[in-house]
Amino acid sequence: WWFSVPLVSPLQVIWAIGWSMVLLSVLVRFLPVRAVLAVGILIVAGHNLLDPVSARSLGAWGPVWLIVHERGPLFWNGEIVGIVAYPLLAWFGIMALGYGLGPLFVSPQRDRSLVKLGLGMLAVFFVLRWLNHSGAPRPWVAQPTTVQTLMAFFDVQKYPPSLLYVCATLAPMLLLVPVFERLRGVPSTILRTFGSVPLMAYVGHLYVLHLVAIALYAATGRNLDGMFNTIHDIFIAPQVFAGTSFPLAAVYSAWLGVLAILYPLCRWWSGVKRRRREWWLSYLWR
Repeated sequence: WWFSVPLVSPLQVIWAIGWSMVLLSVLVRFLPVRAVLAVGILIVAGHNLLDPVSARSLGAWGPVWLIVHERGPLFWNGEIVGIVAYPLLAWFGIMALGYGLGPLFVSPQRDRSLVKLGLGMLAVFFVLRWLNHSGAPRPWVAQPTTVQTLMAFFDVQKYPPSLLYVCATLAPMLLLVPVFERLRGVPSTILRTFGSVPLMAYVGHLYVLHLVAIALYAATGRNLDGMFNTIHDIFIAPQVFAGTSFPLAAVYSAWLGVLAILYPLCRWWSGVKRRRREWWLSYLWR
């Protein structure tokens, strides 16, 4: 993420997943699956009620609130020591929700149930978003063009993930599960390859994508200042990125290029997983 030394700890995807697993292990020890599902629904649907509370208003407890619910930099003695990109509460709610839905995925009625659930979540999204309610820090308003209006409508909060964000992203995936299950041929092979090595795909894409970004910036004469302390500068010195953005067509092209570069690596790693069974390697397979 940074390409700089010393590193400032980015508390984001893997960090949030790890702590959510720890918290979930406590929850599942004492509660049945349905109760865990209820906890997940309660957190996902209700955590935005905490949005009016800000870390700045809590004084010495502010850093704790950043970790729990609010995105932002962590400071110690005036120096930045970490970036909280994925606050824990909302992501733990999503993990509890996923665990609670687990039995649904092995049910004979899985496809029908997932379609109903996905459509229901989409309905919740469109109703709440249309009314500009629930976890929408940027209310949408009509823009000069239809495309801009759609962009404003779908501009929902991910940090932390609002109820609207969860409905808009998980609902389509639930609807696609029955489709992916029936997928065959080359598309199926490609998706299964990436899906069989999710950690490799995730960690690998950080390096590949960052290197591709540096190459594209250099090739087009853009300012490289933000490329070697990236996330730090996003929060502390965002002005270094002024005028360096690419059109969406270039972004999507770079995305496809990164996937093409990653695919052989992920395919090789998937093969290693199948051939090797040493206990210590199991920590790399997740």
